[in-house]
Amino acid sequence: PYRKTKIKIKSRYFNYLLIKSKKEIFIAKRTGNDIWKNLYELPLIETQKPLKKNAIEIISKHISTKNFHLQSSSEEIVQLLSHRKIHFRFFEVELKNFSSFSLANTQKVKLKSLSRFAFPKTIHLVLEQKSLL
Repeated sequence: PYRKTKIKIKSRYFNYLLIKSKKEIFIAKRTGNDIWKNLYELPLIETQKPLKKNAIEIISKHISTKNFHLQSSSEEIVQLLSHRKIHFRFFEVELKNFSSFSLANTQKVKLKSLSRFAFPKTIHLVLEQKSLL
């Protein structure tokens, strides 16, 4: 079928924080009215452009502490939807004070119970690659 107007594809940049200890991990339930509503995700920092050199500064502001070490960051993963181009990056964050740390709108869950939560496909695949599911 022919479309009169071409759909403008908007890019979104999702930067996920993988904050875990040997036994627990932080996750959040999506509440926005989108296709991922009620699915779980890792703590998210959405930005207007890719996080590059200022990643540590932005993560520090988001988690309200400088008491962490950025262990690794993934290559960008792109998911193309009909009207969105979603750019995913995953940052593995090691906290110095994990046991007393809390982050607004997230919950700490046991790694062994992580498989009970439903995640969007891209996050699920990354968690599997890290042997967390």
